Amino acid sequence: VLLKYTTSGRLKWKYVLATARYDSFSAVAADTGGNAYVTGQSGGNVGVGTMVTVKVDPYGKRVWQRSIAGLGISYSGRFIKVKGSAVYVGGELYKWHIWPVAAKYSLTGKRLYAWTPGGHVSTVDDMTVDAKGRVVLVGTFQTSLGGGQITTAWVDLLTGDGSGLAASGMYWAD
Repeated sequence: VLLKYTTSGRLKWKYVLATARYDSFSAVAADTGGNAYVTGQSGGNVGVGTMVTVKVDPYGKRVWQRSIAGLGISYSGRFIKVKGSAVYVGGELYKWHIWPVAAKYSLTGKRLYAWTPGGHVSTVDDMTVDAKGRVVLVGTFQTSLGGGQITTAWVDLLTGDGSGLAASGMYWAD
């Protein structure tokens, strides 16, 4: 559910996304026109779910809804940013491991790209967008080296058009 309140704290409207399965919103952003953008998961079930992103107008009416899904894979939107004329969504997909996901939509709902790397990670912890429209995703990766487990930090910087990585790195403390 997405709720809008007046400045005095009175409920103005609510927007509900409801399927026959698990649905949730994880993040919300707004543009200068008062539109709200939310992302999360729709139609979730054990091991399966759709990453959903919705634009709601200033009066609580859905303008558009977009989904990213795959057979037997669970997607979930966790972060959303509105920057300029675009909506950026970050999250994760799960199929035996976690992979970061990034998507970019126009304000009218056209999907401009959806991206995921070739390798898996342990967590996707945050997302931001720089002034050039490049998406930065960060998180952790756990691996075992020798006899013990090591947790490293990773960062991926996507090109502005989403065509691939502009930079990627892993960092660890010893």
